[in-house]
Amino acid sequence: MSSLVRELPPFRLPDAPERGDLVARYFRALSDPTRLRILELVQHEELSVGELVERTGAAQPQISNHLACLRWCGFVASRREGRAVLNSVADKRVVQLLELAKALLEDNAEHVASCCEIATGPAAVNTSMSAPLIEILGFDGCPNIEPTRALIERIASELGLEPVLEIVDVPDSEAAVNLRFLGSPTVRVNGIDIEPGTDARTDYVFACRVYRTAEGISGRPSEAWLRDALGGSAATAAENGA
Repeated sequence: MSSLVRELPPFRLPDAPERGDLVARYFRALSDPTRLRILELVQHEELSVGELVERTGAAQPQISNHLACLRWCGFVASRREGRAVLNSVADKRVVQLLELAKALLEDNAEHVASCCEIATGPAAVNTSMSAPLIEILGFDGCPNIEPTRALIERIASELGLEPVLEIVDVPDSEAAVNLRFLGSPTVRVNGIDIEPGTDARTDYVFACRVYRTAEGISGRPSEAWLRDALGGSAATAAENGA
């Protein structure tokens, strides 16, 4: 039996976003080479996360996070077939869009390669530091996701950061292992769990996460851990901008 994969939104939009803002956000999904490679691969056949990892050479959590973005914005559709989640292009117009982009690039490749307005190298690194990727991994119905999101938004604002905030849905035990999920909610900054000492942990579980903080047992991560993780991004951004 197959079923659709349902997700929480990976970002929060303003109450009344401008049309141009939405279009820019839509094309931003295509700004990553790995996401483009995923789209090229799933044009022709349905592929699981494991198959995409094998063909792209990217890490499994990275592929899963890219798929969450592509699914939410309508580029990729996913369905469950038994224990496997299979991914394919959601709309034939996505293929047409990619082909049009390639055709336009052929006519403008030299200018694109020399464009100084598209950040690469150190400039791109500086941008990633001032706008770190923060992922909240969790499952539908977890009561601690929204309070954790609110905590992240408050601390990021206090530190003068504008993070890319994504909520990654963990639908079952198989996904928990694939995503190295230690319980809901799990918070990562630029791919690293904010709780100290979790690098070597392998107790992946589809369950609520219990944090042992300085304040006691909690269902949410420590504010101090989050400040430490985001404080490093803020300090690096300040140094690079100096």
